[in-house]
Order: sequence, then structure tokens, then C-alpha cells
Amino acid sequence: MPRKLRCLCTRATQPMEVSFEKLATLRGHNSDITTSLYFHVPNPNGRLTPTLVTGDSTGWLVWWDLAIRRPIGVWRAHDKTIITIKQLGVGLSELGEVAISGDSYGILVTHGKDGEVRLWSLLTKAAGMNEQPSYDFVKLSKTFPPEPDSPAIKDSALSVASRPYYISIPVNTLNFCNVDVAGGLLVTPSTVDSDKFDVYRLPSELNRFNRLVRLADPFQLLQANPKSFNVSIPSNSERGNFGSLMRIIVNESLLFVGFESGHVMGIHIPVLSGNQSANETEMHVVHLSDYHVPNPVISMRCENGNLISGSAGRTIEVVEVAKMTVSPNEAFRFKTSKRGANDLSLRDDGLLAVTGWDGCTRLYRRSGMDAKALEAGCFSKRNPLVTATHHTQNSDNKPAPQNVKARTVALTATRSRKSDVVPVRRRFRAEKTPEYMCIGYEDGTVEVYYPKG
Repeated sequence: MPRKLRCLCTRATQPMEVSFEKLATLRGHNSDITTSLYFHVPNPNGRLTPTLVTGDSTGWLVWWDLAIRRPIGVWRAHDKTIITIKQLGVGLSELGEVAISGDSYGILVTHGKDGEVRLWSLLTKAAGMNEQPSYDFVKLSKTFPPEPDSPAIKDSALSVASRPYYISIPVNTLNFCNVDVAGGLLVTPSTVDSDKFDVYRLPSELNRFNRLVRLADPFQLLQANPKSFNVSIPSNSERGNFGSLMRIIVNESLLFVGFESGHVMGIHIPVLSGNQSANETEMHVVHLSDYHVPNPVISMRCENGNLISGSAGRTIEVVEVAKMTVSPNEAFRFKTSKRGANDLSLRDDGLLAVTGWDGCTRLYRRSGMDAKALEAGCFSKRNPLVTATHHTQNSDNKPAPQNVKARTVALTATRSRKSDVVPVRRRFRAEKTPEYMCIGYEDGTVEVYYPKG
């Protein structure tokens, strides 16, 4: 029997029951899942279909074909924890579908705790004169990572030469802050100061990164900004005015930064929208929130036109990007039942998934009448395969089930977006429209769910 998660959600004033049916458990990683991404690839119907890339705490990547639940490729991308995974060359079409956008399509960007940002070429444009370009998959190993203490970890097959390596750049990884990529530009915490940021232009070929902005200080930008924000602003401290950068998100010409102080700031940077000027005086602050203060911002995404942020406390904030400058105080804010939002994801119909420090993934729906968050359900995983040395045995002398904590969560679009899911290689059997929820766990497994409602 497939496991189901049933929950009662509210859209406007109409209750709606959603049932998540488990499709598969993906096993391959031998350490914590730390990040995940839907990597969109062409299918035989001419559209893009989601595959899944997962990274773990030992630096391994597994690229999954969700239709057949098998790996497309496995390699060690970094020597330490993977913090960021991003796909280049994709965007939303006028119909709201994920589509190819730019010449960088097929490139995966990863960022690790080893202090490196790396670009990997996973798809190459096939030779031909067709109007609709086709892409070939780079041949990759499908051998899963060895155990952390295995001698195979030092085998030559795992050397740099065996990876689809493209180019690398050293960056600051203090506080596990991520990096973000948009429009051919890379934004990172500053190499020498963790409360400032740098902007680089990504290379078109095997050449060096070009740094466009160096040591930009968000607090100085706020002080120089004539616009006033009705929020608390910290005074100088040992950690700086806002503390270290904790999360970075790029959305067109806007850079969103989540700070150690709990503040979330939006900065307009002309160079992000294609303006070649790198003059720091042309940057200006357009958004500032103190809802999470005094708890650090530990998760942040920009999905479906909304900036979503979570803190080490119980606070969640959702702000519509298009209304930030018009209605700066208009936001959807609520508190969860547990502390710590490890990861979060917002579906296009408003369903919000939050993975907390307690290892549970909770779903929330906004009530249209009172703008409150209604908890739509809670999912946790229990692992019965635990040795008795790690816990107290029950009355039957059998190991008691132990919670395996969730680390990441990712939702795809609802069925309202017309695209087909097919296995991405060789087999061309059409399947239902994708509507996945993928949850990564500390034991290295990934559970894939299909919402039915």
C-alpha cells in the first residue's frame, strides 16, 4: 500500500482535501541531503520536463530521472557539504511554463562548503540545422557514492578528470550562506567580508570570471537611501549592523538578502538587469523587513513571484515581489508550531511546504477570509531500521522507530501548467502532468510524492 498524506486545506472559503501518494523512495546518498533542485530537460514532446538533482553533506550529487526513479548521473562535485544547486538558461514562458532562456542552458551551478562555485555542463546542443534545437546528455557514471569510510572514496575513478567539470571560482562560505545566479551573473558573499557581497559575470567559455561589484555594503546602501522604512535598524555591534549574510536570492534586477539579525532586504542593482554600470551609487534599497528579528534568516526562496523567508524562530514571511515598492507593508506573515525553517517551497496555487528543525515537513494554505495560515498537514518519516545501541528498546526487545529528520523540500507546479512528463532518456512513454513533492532526509533518502486532490 502506498503511503498517503491526507490534509485539509483552504483556498478562499472552500475547503479542499489534498492527498499525497508516495511514488518512490530514492536511495543512493550515504549522508544528509542538504539541497535539491528540479533540473528541467527537453522531452520528445518539445517541452521541458523536471528531473531532480540532490546534493549531500559529503559533496556528492545524484541526478535523478523522476519518471523511472533511476539516476542519470552520479559524481562528487565538492569535497565538503553542497550548499547551492542552480540551473542556468531557464525561465518562465508567457504561458507560465518553464522554458529555455539563453545560451547557458544545460549548465548546472553548484556551491560547496569547500569554498568553490563550480559550473558543470550536463547537456550539450546537438549538431543539426533544425529550428528546434536538440540536446545530448553528457555521459556520466551511475555508480552511487561509496560509504564515507570506504577506501573507494580515494579511487582514481572519482578524480576531477572523471567529472563533467567546467570552471571553478573560490568564494566565501562562512555561515553556510548560499550563492545565486541570474542573467549570466553570480552573486556571492564577499570573499573577504561576510556582511558584504560581490557580483561576477559568468564566463561564456573556459575563461575567468569577471568581478563587476566588489565589497558592496547593504547597510551603507540603506543609509544612503532617501526612502525610509518603518522597521527597527540595529546599531553597531561586534557582528556589524545586520551581521553576516545568511541567504541570497536574485530575482531579475533585485537582490534579496537575509541577515543574521533577522532582517530581509531587497536591493535594486542595475547591472543585474543588463545595465553594464557597476557603480555602487546606482544601487538602492527597495524593501526592508524586520519580521524575523531577532532570529537569523535561515531559508529563503523566490518562487512564483513571491519572496518566501523563514527564520531560526517560528516566523514565516511571504511577500509578493511586484507589490514591494507599491505596498511595502503588505505581506503574508505567520508563525509555525515549531522552531527553525530548514527549507521551504511555494507552489503556484499557494500551497506552502516548510521543513522544520524537528524534521517534519508541514504544509500551509492561506485563508482568504482572515489572511491566516491554516496548517494543512504534517509529514514525518520514521526509520524502523535502527540498531538497539542508539536507543532504548521497547517491551518486545525490538528497536523502537526513530524519527529520520527531513532536511529539504521542493514542490513543482500544479496541473494547471500544461506539460508532459516522460522518461528523459530512451523510453518515450507519456505520463501524467508533473506535480511532485520531493523531501530529502538526513539518512540520504529522498521521498517522492504525487499530490492528488
